[in-house]
Amino acid sequence: MTSLSPELQQVAQDFGLALRQHEAVQQYLQAVAELANNVEAQELDEHFETVRANLIARQRAGEDLPADEVQAFYALRDAVTANSLIENRDNALNMAKGYLANVGAELNRTLSLDFVTMALS
Repeated sequence: MTSLSPELQQVAQDFGLALRQHEAVQQYLQAVAELANNVEAQELDEHFETVRANLIARQRAGEDLPADEVQAFYALRDAVTANSLIENRDNALNMAKGYLANVGAELNRTLSLDFVTMALS
């Protein structure tokens, strides 16, 4: 891994802090904090992610999932999507991702670089 100069590290840190101040990122951070402050919603979200990951892994391993487990998962998914704190966090995350993708695209255009292609080649 390449070592960055202290000046470049500082500029990158300042850039990250500036990005963090954008409204979309602030809304996401606020939504995450609100979710973290609600134990019931947080546990529901964590349980859903655990169940989802487990079912995906089992399905990828070739297991036929029992219908009752699939139905239980759908009921859990419905509970998650009905939770306003989780919905707000997910919506805010999508907005923040869109903003950061636009920033990345603008950097690529301005610098005539494609960081994703560079990283993958």
